[in-house]
Amino acid sequence: MILLVGADGQLGRELAASLGVLGRLSRWTMANVDLADPNLESELARLEFPGLRAVVNAAAYTAVDRAESEEDVAYRVNAEGAGLLAAFAERHGAAFVHYSTDYVYDGAKDGPYTEEDEPAPLNAYGRTKLAGDRLVTAACPRHIIFRTSWVFSQTGACFPRTVYNLARTRDALEMDCTQRGAPTSTELLSAATLLALRGVMGNGPGAWGLYHLVSSGSATWLEFSRHIVSRALELGVKLKLRPDAITPRDVPDASRPATRPLNSVMSARKAEETFGLVLPNWTCYADRFVEGLLYQAALGWRGVAVALGRSGTVLCRISRRVRPSRVPPRAFRRAVPFGRAVPDLPLSPPLSVRPASPSDFRRRVVLSAVTGRRRPERPGWPHRKRDGDRRNCR
Repeated sequence: MILLVGADGQLGRELAASLGVLGRLSRWTMANVDLADPNLESELARLEFPGLRAVVNAAAYTAVDRAESEEDVAYRVNAEGAGLLAAFAERHGAAFVHYSTDYVYDGAKDGPYTEEDEPAPLNAYGRTKLAGDRLVTAACPRHIIFRTSWVFSQTGACFPRTVYNLARTRDALEMDCTQRGAPTSTELLSAATLLALRGVMGNGPGAWGLYHLVSSGSATWLEFSRHIVSRALELGVKLKLRPDAITPRDVPDASRPATRPLNSVMSARKAEETFGLVLPNWTCYADRFVEGLLYQAALGWRGVAVALGRSGTVLCRISRRVRPSRVPPRAFRRAVPFGRAVPDLPLSPPLSVRPASPSDFRRRVVLSAVTGRRRPERPGWPHRKRDGDRRNCR
């Protein structure tokens, strides 16, 4: 059994959709457990989970600016809560997966950060996450900590969604060009977590420890926002804002309480070599994010999805739980009656993984939320490394 903590968050929702292939999945949300609860340790001590194989902690206090005035609350969630969950996993003989942040670094390094670089957080959020990393390491030797950066997802508030909404109402925008990092989608984090867990749970090679896990490539907030607007315009969205109307701001925003590191770029080579991953460029996920926004605008969460066929595309009813990132947006530019066949539609490559052990599955699979079926893997998305693979999907 896999225990997922924080299943109602941005990353938690993505993990809940993918980790089920490893076995029974138990989801804990804020309604089940509050990591800031002073009685958390005694509550966890009373729980017994026979057959628990792994605990995945996707819960965190992520309000960076608010943490400056609520560092005690952030510490209870990001540090003490994570440490108690790690001890809970160790007591049950389970693996523990935890997620950290690029904000543990001060951004003074010229090149990408590696796992061996000494952390020096500049803000309260980074300090609490670093403390959590150390408590997890001490409490559970069988742990994997993924440090990531600039996380965005198809659900919830995130930077690209804010830019998209502003582009519909404004004709000019100023964006920071001093910070550089690697925008990372929860899709990538979910796929890599699945591959890593398959390895450490006996289905292939695996290793415990700290890993950087980010998309390949890097960008400033200015470049990230311009890409979002450009992709939306390519897909025919009517926006008031144009990419060249997003002007650079070369001074950090002094109104924000928390200081951010100027360089958040991290090297993911250790994770790639250990787990045999091929990590796509951040632009691939940014494109899929915009496509998902078009689907939401067209049909909301209750419409229809597209089940891809070999020679055509057929519309079929779906659950409202289906995430829009699995749906090609151009299918919804015009109303199509239910069950009617339509011509082939362009589609960004779906999220795909390759099992660590070929004997487990006879072919590579795609975790498709549209159909719930296995599909042959398409090249360019997170998968096991093979000879001749390229780093990005362009």
